[in-house]
Amino acid sequence: MVSRQTVRPLTISHNLERYAVGKSEREGLSLGYRLRYRLRRMILQIYGPAQLGESQDPLAKLANERAAKVEAARLAAARRSST
Repeated sequence: MVSRQTVRPLTISHNLERYAVGKSEREGLSLGYRLRYRLRRMILQIYGPAQLGESQDPLAKLANERAAKVEAARLAAARRSST
């Protein structure tokens, strides 16, 4: 019989799904923007504030900026394809 503790290290961590970036999340974003985003995110994770509320969290603000930029790119692409 195999215990759960033995199997767990052999499986892919469910936390990796959170960091996976699919085409839909990078759609319309330039390579330069994606690199700057990753760099800013990494710097904030290392040197950013310890714990803040959701409304003050710089990582959450960065993620919201990116989501807005992706949505704007999708709308622009939809307008181009419909004309």
